[in-house]
Formats: sequence, structure tokens, C-alpha cells
Amino acid sequence: MLAEHFGISERLLGGPEDVGTRAVMARPGLVQRAEDYVLIPQLAIGASAGHGVEPGDESPLAVLAFQSKWVRSITSGRPDALTVIGVEGDSMLPTLADGDQILVDTDDRERLRDGIYVLRTDDALLVKRLSVNPASRRLTIQSDNEAYPSWDDCDPAGVQVVGRVVWVGRRLN
Repeated sequence: MLAEHFGISERLLGGPEDVGTRAVMARPGLVQRAEDYVLIPQLAIGASAGHGVEPGDESPLAVLAFQSKWVRSITSGRPDALTVIGVEGDSMLPTLADGDQILVDTDDRERLRDGIYVLRTDDALLVKRLSVNPASRRLTIQSDNEAYPSWDDCDPAGVQVVGRVVWVGRRLN
């Protein structure tokens, strides 16, 4: 009943695959098909923007629908390599705040370049800014909040990169 009311596929609400194609009214005059959306799991874990957080249960909390075309425009890999997780802490302020939701591309972890990444260290998840020295290829891991220390001249082999942060969503108060 909800899918019919909102004009979306039951699949987007966790239901079975539709037999027919249902149109979705994205905005007046623009009709999208349910197949034009990618479902991305929102995991019940957080990445610490601070001193690290135990990842906990990595089971899906929800499934979020994003337009396929938009997903292809911001990622380098497969849509099934994307997850949404929460940010915990204030070390990445003002870029990321406690409670933000971040879209992490786990396919984009091999070719490190300057950017914001989710890292696993000592079984804790962190979200930090990485800078790559172009000459030595060594890393600087830093917080955007200057109250937190940086780790300079890190060996990339000692850093387990989970994925690159490609989007942030935030609740406005």
C-alpha cells in the first residue's frame, strides 16, 4: 500500500521484485522508473571522528535509494561496493559532524589520493583526511578539527583503508 501511495517499487521498501514496471514521480514533469534507483545499505556502525570506535554489528540498519545516474557520477566502482555509515565524534569538524551519514566507496581504496577515508586500525573504525606525499607516497592522517593530533609520515602498508568517503548527508536542526 505504501509503494502504491508513493508511486514507487515495493522493492525500494524491502518488498519482492515487481512483476511490472512502476513509474516514480521524482518532481513535476520528470518521471523515473524504479529500476533507475540503486539500493545502498545503511549499516548499523559508525566511524569515529575522534579516537576510534569499535565497529560492532555490521548488519544493515536500513536501505537507502539513490538515483543510479547520480551514483555513477560520484563513484569509481560498483554500486554494490557502497555503504552508508554514521559519523561519531567531532574530530572532523567542520567537514563532518557527529551524526552525519557518509557514503563510503569500498572499491576506491586501492588508488590512494588526497581525500577523506574510513580507516580500520586496531579493530576500530576512523574517518580521517589522508594526504599522500607525491614523492615518497607516505601518508599524513589528520583530523579537520585542529584540537586533534595528526599522524605524519605513515607507511601506507600499515594503514588499512576501508574506503573513500564520497558523500555526506546531514540532518539540519
